Amino acid sequence: MNISLRNIFFGWMILSLCSSCLKEDNAVVLPMPGDSKLFAVDQQDNYEHQVYFKLQTQDTLGSDFAKWDLAFDDAQTGVGCWMNSGKLMLIGNTNTTNFESVKDTNGFKLNWDGSDWQVQTSVIGKIENMTSGVYIVDRGYKYTTPNRFFKLQFLQNTANYYELKMARLNDSGFVTMKVNKSNVYSYSYFSFDNNGSILFPEPVKNNWDIQFTRFLVILSNNGKPFPYLVTGVQINSMNTMACVDSTTAFENVTYEFAKTKTLTNARDAIGYDWKYFDFSTQKYKVRSNYIFIIKDSAGIYWKLRFLDFYNTLGKKGNPKFEYQRL
Repeated sequence: MNISLRNIFFGWMILSLCSSCLKEDNAVVLPMPGDSKLFAVDQQDNYEHQVYFKLQTQDTLGSDFAKWDLAFDDAQTGVGCWMNSGKLMLIGNTNTTNFESVKDTNGFKLNWDGSDWQVQTSVIGKIENMTSGVYIVDRGYKYTTPNRFFKLQFLQNTANYYELKMARLNDSGFVTMKVNKSNVYSYSYFSFDNNGSILFPEPVKNNWDIQFTRFLVILSNNGKPFPYLVTGVQINSMNTMACVDSTTAFENVTYEFAKTKTLTNARDAIGYDWKYFDFSTQKYKVRSNYIFIIKDSAGIYWKLRFLDFYNTLGKKGNPKFEYQRL
Protein backbone atom coordinates (compact mmCIF):
# COMPACT_ATOMS: atom_id res chain seq x y z
CA MET A 1 0.00 0.00 0.00
CA ASN A 2 2.85 2.42 0.86
CA ILE A 3 4.58 1.56 -2.42
CA SER A 4 1.44 2.42 -4.40
CA LEU A 5 1.05 5.78 -2.68
CA ARG A 6 4.71 6.57 -3.27
CA ASN A 7 4.37 5.68 -6.96
CA ILE A 8 1.34 7.91 -7.29
CA PHE A 9 3.19 10.77 -5.58
CA PHE A 10 6.25 10.47 -7.86
CA GLY A 11 4.03 10.18 -10.92
CA TRP A 12 2.26 13.39 -9.98
CA MET A 13 5.61 15.15 -9.49
CA ILE A 14 6.88 14.04 -12.91
CA LEU A 15 3.70 15.24 -14.67
CA SER A 16 3.92 18.59 -12.87
CA LEU A 17 7.54 19.08 -13.87
CA CYS A 18 6.90 18.09 -17.51
CA SER A 19 3.87 20.33 -17.84
CA SER A 20 5.89 23.28 -16.58
CA CYS A 21 8.41 22.64 -19.37
CA LEU A 22 5.83 22.70 -22.20
CA LYS A 23 5.45 25.95 -24.14
CA GLU A 24 2.04 27.53 -24.23
CA ASP A 25 0.36 27.72 -27.66
CA ASN A 26 0.85 31.14 -29.17
CA ALA A 27 -1.86 32.67 -31.33
CA VAL A 28 -0.81 33.30 -34.92
CA VAL A 29 -0.36 37.03 -35.36
CA LEU A 30 -1.08 38.24 -38.88
CA PRO A 31 1.07 41.05 -40.28
CA MET A 32 -0.54 44.46 -40.41
CA PRO A 33 -2.11 45.29 -43.78
CA GLY A 34 0.19 47.10 -46.17
CA ASP A 35 -0.19 50.70 -47.17
CA SER A 36 -2.70 51.56 -49.86
CA LYS A 37 -0.94 52.23 -53.17
CA LEU A 38 -1.87 53.92 -56.42
CA PHE A 39 -0.65 52.81 -59.83
CA ALA A 40 -1.49 53.44 -63.48
CA VAL A 41 -0.54 51.60 -66.66
CA ASP A 42 -0.42 52.90 -70.22
CA GLN A 43 -1.97 50.67 -72.90
CA GLN A 44 -1.80 53.49 -75.45
CA ASP A 45 -4.77 54.98 -77.30
CA ASN A 46 -5.56 51.91 -79.39
CA TYR A 47 -4.84 49.48 -76.55
CA GLU A 48 -2.08 47.81 -78.57
CA HIS A 49 0.14 47.60 -75.47
CA GLN A 50 -0.42 44.67 -73.08
CA VAL A 51 1.02 45.21 -69.61
CA TYR A 52 1.89 42.57 -67.00
CA PHE A 53 1.88 43.67 -63.35
CA LYS A 54 3.04 42.14 -60.05
CA LEU A 55 1.28 43.50 -56.97
CA GLN A 56 4.07 42.76 -54.49
CA THR A 57 6.83 44.60 -56.36
CA GLN A 58 5.01 46.86 -58.86
CA ASP A 59 7.14 45.28 -61.59
CA THR A 60 5.70 45.70 -65.07
CA LEU A 61 6.46 44.34 -68.51
CA GLY A 62 4.83 45.57 -71.69
CA SER A 63 4.62 44.11 -75.18
CA ASP A 64 2.56 44.26 -78.36
CA PHE A 65 -0.56 42.17 -77.73
CA ALA A 66 -0.89 41.28 -81.43
CA LYS A 67 2.52 39.60 -81.82
CA TRP A 68 1.33 36.12 -80.84
CA ASP A 69 -1.34 33.77 -82.15
CA LEU A 70 -1.49 30.81 -79.75
CA ALA A 71 -0.63 30.36 -76.07
CA PHE A 72 0.29 26.91 -74.72
CA ASP A 73 0.25 25.75 -71.10
CA ASP A 74 3.98 25.76 -70.27
CA ALA A 75 3.79 23.18 -67.45
CA GLN A 76 5.18 19.68 -68.02
CA THR A 77 1.66 18.33 -67.52
CA GLY A 78 0.13 21.05 -69.70
CA VAL A 79 -2.52 20.14 -72.26
CA GLY A 80 -4.16 23.49 -73.07
CA CYS A 81 -3.89 25.87 -76.01
CA TRP A 82 -5.68 29.21 -76.46
CA MET A 83 -6.00 31.70 -79.29
CA ASN A 84 -5.27 35.44 -79.16
CA SER A 85 -8.88 36.55 -79.17
CA GLY A 86 -7.83 40.21 -79.00
CA LYS A 87 -7.04 39.89 -82.72
CA LEU A 88 -10.53 38.47 -83.40
CA MET A 89 -9.08 35.08 -84.23
CA LEU A 90 -11.21 32.03 -85.01
CA ILE A 91 -10.37 28.31 -85.04
CA GLY A 92 -12.30 25.33 -86.35
CA ASN A 93 -11.83 21.58 -86.18
CA THR A 94 -12.20 19.95 -89.59
CA ASN A 95 -12.69 16.52 -87.97
CA THR A 96 -10.28 14.97 -90.42
CA THR A 97 -6.72 13.81 -89.79
CA ASN A 98 -5.82 14.13 -93.48
CA PHE A 99 -3.68 17.27 -93.44
CA GLU A 100 -3.24 17.49 -97.21
CA SER A 101 -6.99 17.34 -97.89
CA VAL A 102 -7.74 20.66 -96.13
CA LYS A 103 -7.54 23.37 -98.80
CA ASP A 104 -10.09 26.04 -97.78
CA THR A 105 -12.62 27.03 -95.12
CA ASN A 106 -15.69 25.93 -97.06
CA GLY A 107 -18.10 23.88 -94.96
CA PHE A 108 -16.18 24.26 -91.72
CA LYS A 109 -17.46 26.10 -88.65
CA LEU A 110 -14.93 28.36 -86.95
CA ASN A 111 -15.42 29.57 -83.40
CA TRP A 112 -13.96 31.57 -80.49
CA ASP A 113 -12.46 30.50 -77.18
CA GLY A 114 -14.19 31.31 -73.92
CA SER A 115 -12.71 34.32 -72.14
CA ASP A 116 -12.10 32.27 -68.97
CA TRP A 117 -9.22 30.35 -70.58
CA GLN A 118 -10.39 27.01 -69.22
CA VAL A 119 -9.41 23.98 -71.30
CA GLN A 120 -13.03 22.95 -71.70
CA THR A 121 -14.01 26.30 -73.25
CA SER A 122 -11.17 26.49 -75.77
CA VAL A 123 -11.84 25.39 -79.35
CA ILE A 124 -8.76 23.16 -79.42
CA GLY A 125 -9.38 21.73 -75.96
CA LYS A 126 -6.97 19.14 -74.62
CA ILE A 127 -3.94 18.35 -76.75
CA GLU A 128 -3.58 14.62 -76.30
CA ASN A 129 -0.47 12.58 -77.01
CA MET A 130 -1.64 11.45 -80.42
CA THR A 131 -2.28 12.83 -83.89
CA SER A 132 -5.19 15.26 -83.65
CA GLY A 133 -7.65 16.44 -86.20
CA VAL A 134 -6.65 19.26 -88.54
CA TYR A 135 -7.59 22.74 -87.33
CA ILE A 136 -8.20 25.76 -89.54
CA VAL A 137 -6.92 29.00 -88.01
CA ASP A 138 -8.23 32.43 -89.00
CA ARG A 139 -5.71 34.92 -87.59
CA GLY A 140 -8.10 37.86 -87.93
CA TYR A 141 -9.26 40.40 -90.47
CA LYS A 142 -6.08 42.50 -90.26
CA TYR A 143 -4.17 39.80 -92.13
CA THR A 144 -4.45 39.37 -95.88
CA THR A 145 -4.48 36.14 -97.85
CA PRO A 146 -2.45 33.94 -97.80
CA ASN A 147 -1.13 34.92 -94.34
CA ARG A 148 -4.57 35.02 -92.72
CA PHE A 149 -5.59 31.36 -92.91
CA PHE A 150 -3.49 28.40 -91.76
CA LYS A 151 -4.03 24.74 -91.05
CA LEU A 152 -2.62 23.15 -87.94
CA GLN A 153 -2.28 19.61 -86.61
CA PHE A 154 -0.83 18.39 -83.29
CA LEU A 155 1.40 15.33 -83.46
CA GLN A 156 2.59 14.87 -79.88
CA ASN A 157 2.27 16.23 -76.37
CA THR A 158 5.08 15.15 -74.05
CA ALA A 159 6.45 16.42 -70.73
CA ASN A 160 8.99 18.47 -72.68
CA TYR A 161 7.21 19.82 -75.75
CA TYR A 162 4.18 20.05 -78.03
CA GLU A 163 4.88 18.91 -81.58
CA LEU A 164 2.83 20.31 -84.43
CA LYS A 165 2.78 20.81 -88.15
CA MET A 166 1.40 23.83 -89.96
CA ALA A 167 0.99 25.33 -93.41
CA ARG A 168 -1.04 27.93 -95.23
CA LEU A 169 -4.20 26.62 -96.84
CA ASN A 170 -2.43 26.65 -100.21
CA ASP A 171 0.17 24.31 -98.61
CA SER A 172 2.97 26.87 -98.72
CA GLY A 173 5.10 27.38 -95.65
CA PHE A 174 4.77 23.78 -94.48
CA VAL A 175 6.81 23.08 -91.35
CA THR A 176 6.94 20.64 -88.46
CA MET A 177 8.17 22.10 -85.18
CA LYS A 178 8.18 21.78 -81.41
CA VAL A 179 6.93 24.22 -78.80
CA ASN A 180 9.09 23.47 -75.76
CA LYS A 181 7.72 23.32 -72.22
CA SER A 182 10.07 25.14 -69.88
CA ASN A 183 7.89 24.99 -66.74
CA VAL A 184 9.21 28.52 -66.11
CA TYR A 185 6.44 30.57 -67.73
CA SER A 186 2.69 30.27 -67.39
CA TYR A 187 2.39 30.07 -71.17
CA SER A 188 4.57 29.47 -74.21
CA TYR A 189 3.56 31.71 -77.11
CA PHE A 190 3.50 30.83 -80.80
CA SER A 191 3.16 32.89 -83.97
CA PHE A 192 2.50 31.70 -87.51
CA ASP A 193 4.83 34.41 -88.80
CA ASN A 194 8.28 33.48 -90.12
CA ASN A 195 7.26 29.85 -90.72
CA GLY A 196 6.38 29.45 -87.06
CA SER A 197 8.14 31.18 -84.18
CA ILE A 198 8.19 30.96 -80.38
CA LEU A 199 7.76 34.18 -78.40
CA PHE A 200 8.24 35.19 -74.75
CA PRO A 201 6.14 38.33 -74.21
CA GLU A 202 5.42 37.74 -70.51
CA PRO A 203 7.51 37.55 -67.31
CA VAL A 204 8.24 34.20 -65.66
CA LYS A 205 5.13 32.77 -64.03
CA ASN A 206 5.74 33.97 -60.45
CA ASN A 207 6.62 37.51 -61.58
CA TRP A 208 3.14 38.64 -62.61
CA ASP A 209 -0.35 38.50 -61.17
CA ILE A 210 -2.54 40.48 -63.58
CA GLN A 211 -2.39 41.58 -67.20
CA PHE A 212 -3.97 44.58 -68.92
CA THR A 213 -4.86 43.63 -72.49
CA ARG A 214 -7.49 43.19 -75.20
CA PHE A 215 -9.64 40.08 -75.40
CA LEU A 216 -12.95 38.81 -76.70
CA VAL A 217 -16.02 38.05 -74.62
CA ILE A 218 -19.03 36.18 -75.92
CA LEU A 219 -22.31 37.91 -75.16
CA SER A 220 -25.83 36.90 -76.14
CA ASN A 221 -27.89 38.69 -78.77
CA ASN A 222 -31.44 37.30 -78.86
CA GLY A 223 -30.08 33.95 -77.76
CA LYS A 224 -27.28 33.92 -80.31
CA PRO A 225 -23.59 34.25 -79.38
CA PHE A 226 -22.26 37.73 -80.03
CA PRO A 227 -18.49 38.36 -79.90
CA TYR A 228 -17.50 41.62 -78.25
CA LEU A 229 -13.95 42.98 -78.20
CA VAL A 230 -13.02 44.55 -74.86
CA THR A 231 -10.08 46.05 -73.02
CA GLY A 232 -9.72 44.76 -69.51
CA VAL A 233 -7.71 42.75 -67.02
CA GLN A 234 -6.85 39.06 -67.00
CA ILE A 235 -5.30 37.18 -64.10
CA ASN A 236 -2.41 34.73 -64.21
CA SER A 237 -4.73 31.75 -64.03
CA MET A 238 -1.84 29.33 -63.45
CA ASN A 239 -1.14 30.63 -59.94
CA THR A 240 -3.50 33.52 -59.13
CA MET A 241 -7.16 33.60 -58.05
CA ALA A 242 -9.65 36.43 -57.74
CA CYS A 243 -13.26 37.46 -57.19
CA VAL A 244 -15.29 40.67 -57.08
CA ASP A 245 -17.44 42.20 -54.34
CA SER A 246 -19.62 45.23 -55.14
CA THR A 247 -21.43 45.67 -51.83
CA THR A 248 -18.58 46.19 -49.35
CA ALA A 249 -16.66 49.47 -49.10
CA PHE A 250 -12.98 49.31 -50.00
CA GLU A 251 -11.86 50.27 -46.49
CA ASN A 252 -14.04 47.52 -44.98
CA VAL A 253 -12.53 44.68 -46.99
CA THR A 254 -10.23 42.91 -44.52
CA TYR A 255 -8.18 39.73 -44.59
CA GLU A 256 -10.85 37.96 -42.55
CA PHE A 257 -13.51 39.08 -45.04
CA ALA A 258 -11.38 38.03 -48.02
CA LYS A 259 -10.95 34.54 -46.57
CA THR A 260 -14.73 34.03 -46.66
CA LYS A 261 -14.97 34.69 -50.39
CA THR A 262 -14.93 32.05 -53.12
CA LEU A 263 -12.11 32.75 -55.55
CA THR A 264 -11.66 31.47 -59.09
CA ASN A 265 -8.69 31.01 -61.41
CA ALA A 266 -10.79 31.94 -64.45
CA ARG A 267 -8.68 34.20 -66.65
CA ASP A 268 -11.45 36.82 -66.80
CA ALA A 269 -12.09 36.92 -63.03
CA ILE A 270 -11.44 40.68 -63.10
CA GLY A 271 -12.58 41.20 -66.67
CA TYR A 272 -13.67 44.44 -68.30
CA ASP A 273 -16.97 45.66 -66.80
CA TRP A 274 -15.33 47.60 -63.95
CA LYS A 275 -15.75 50.40 -66.47
CA TYR A 276 -18.58 51.42 -68.79
CA PHE A 277 -19.11 53.94 -71.58
CA ASP A 278 -21.21 56.94 -70.58
CA PHE A 279 -22.97 58.09 -73.74
CA SER A 280 -23.93 61.43 -72.16
CA THR A 281 -20.26 62.39 -71.70
CA GLN A 282 -18.85 60.17 -74.45
CA LYS A 283 -16.27 58.89 -71.97
CA TYR A 284 -15.56 55.78 -69.96
CA LYS A 285 -16.40 55.79 -66.27
CA VAL A 286 -15.21 53.28 -63.70
CA ARG A 287 -17.25 51.43 -61.11
CA SER A 288 -15.11 52.15 -58.06
CA ASN A 289 -17.50 50.09 -55.91
CA TYR A 290 -16.20 46.94 -57.64
CA ILE A 291 -13.65 45.64 -55.16
CA PHE A 292 -11.48 42.82 -56.47
CA ILE A 293 -9.97 40.37 -54.01
CA ILE A 294 -6.84 38.71 -55.37
CA LYS A 295 -4.76 35.83 -53.99
CA ASP A 296 -1.31 35.75 -55.57
CA SER A 297 1.18 32.91 -56.11
CA ALA A 298 2.64 33.41 -52.61
CA GLY A 299 -0.80 33.05 -51.01
CA ILE A 300 -0.99 36.79 -50.17
CA TYR A 301 -4.40 38.45 -50.32
CA TRP A 302 -4.90 41.86 -51.93
CA LYS A 303 -7.81 44.19 -52.54
CA LEU A 304 -7.97 46.36 -55.65
CA ARG A 305 -10.33 48.91 -57.16
CA PHE A 306 -10.15 51.02 -60.30
CA LEU A 307 -10.29 54.81 -60.08
CA ASP A 308 -9.92 56.07 -63.64
CA PHE A 309 -9.40 55.05 -67.26
CA TYR A 310 -7.74 58.29 -68.42
CA ASN A 311 -4.41 59.92 -67.68
CA THR A 312 -3.93 63.55 -66.66
CA LEU A 313 -3.94 64.58 -70.33
CA GLY A 314 -7.34 62.96 -70.87
CA LYS A 315 -6.04 60.06 -72.94
CA LYS A 316 -7.88 56.77 -72.57
CA GLY A 317 -6.21 53.39 -72.11
CA ASN A 318 -4.52 54.42 -68.85
CA PRO A 319 -6.24 52.43 -66.08
CA LYS A 320 -5.51 53.87 -62.64
CA PHE A 321 -6.13 51.68 -59.63
CA GLU A 322 -5.73 51.53 -55.85
CA TYR A 323 -4.65 48.35 -54.14
CA GLN A 324 -3.56 47.13 -50.72
CA ARG A 325 -2.11 43.99 -49.15
CA LEU A 326 -4.54 42.52 -46.63
